[in-house]
Amino acid sequence: MTPPLNTSRKRFGAFSKEGAAPSHPSASGKATSPSRRGYWRRYRAWLDPQLGAVAAVFGLALFGIVVDMVWPLVSAHLIDHVILSRELSVSQKLGQLGGFALGMGGLLLFGTGMSWLRALRLQLLNSRLAFQLRAALFHRVLRLPMSELTEMKTGGILSRLSSDVDSTTGLLQQALLSPVLATLRLIVTLGIIFTLNWRIAGAVILIMPPILLAQNLWARRIRRIWKSMGQDRQEIDARVSEGLSGVRIVRGFGREQREELAYTLGHHTVIRKQMLATRTQRSMALIWELILPLGQVTIVAFGGYLVVKGQATIGILTAFQGYMWRLMEPLMQLSSSISETQRGLAAAERVFDVLDKPQEKPDPPDAQPAPERVTELRFDHVSFAS
Repeated sequence: MTPPLNTSRKRFGAFSKEGAAPSHPSASGKATSPSRRGYWRRYRAWLDPQLGAVAAVFGLALFGIVVDMVWPLVSAHLIDHVILSRELSVSQKLGQLGGFALGMGGLLLFGTGMSWLRALRLQLLNSRLAFQLRAALFHRVLRLPMSELTEMKTGGILSRLSSDVDSTTGLLQQALLSPVLATLRLIVTLGIIFTLNWRIAGAVILIMPPILLAQNLWARRIRRIWKSMGQDRQEIDARVSEGLSGVRIVRGFGREQREELAYTLGHHTVIRKQMLATRTQRSMALIWELILPLGQVTIVAFGGYLVVKGQATIGILTAFQGYMWRLMEPLMQLSSSISETQRGLAAAERVFDVLDKPQEKPDPPDAQPAPERVTELRFDHVSFAS
């Protein structure tokens, strides 16, 4: 006989054992991958009407990447060919420094304006997509069979209309824009640093494979945790909603303490799972926090050795210091996107699961729309019992 799960520790232990147990063949990744691909196809179809707005946001982000890549190259040129140049006079050096400073200042100011515009366009796009999804979900909920509504409960419906829709809409940023832009930024950065000095670039690249390996190992655990937390919150919201709507019954039968205990138990279970998700994410973050200083040390030590040997310049070494962060930032964005995408996919499953439910009494294919006004009713071949 299975012992009752009457404490958050027991509930969390059961959740952990379930995750550690080997999955049934029918529940393996091969069996569920078609449904995940189906969710992606539906999400893409949902985005199709907004492709123009998505392209505009993507173009503004590309411009920001180009602007961000210019400054380290300019700094390398200024150090090697202006500040340390023996052929230029002091006045010529000051003139070129002033000209480059004004040009870069204007370019960075313009890039900041484009970034501000991109943020506004992205927020507007997210708002439109969230409203469309909420409207479609609410339309489906109003037409579900009563048995389905009773099973979902009020809290489950509200959680899907609020937090789940927001997480599903966030897939646009976390699963589409952010990974694509981060990948492009990573490719451009790699191309630049290998052009500047392939020896230093090769030494820096050696630290990347361990990051990607650890990232893939931990990312698989995140989605299951987020999905389970969403289900727990749904149950908590449903119980609170039912308790408040029937508060007179709760008081009449003296069940206040029992409702408080159930509320506390549910939240404590969510907190334990939240801590598990946080530990997993922080383990990934610790790797990034360790890799960045190691990369800086590699650039200074090995790059300094190449400068002493005459195979690199101080300007290139300075540029590598700037590109080190530009190399790690897209990798960190990809890591964060994987985690947030798992959370969004878990929410999308819950949203699309409701949208896929059949209506209670759907109209037949040949149904005609009802007239706006009814002026006459006719009884044809109708008899009344006397």
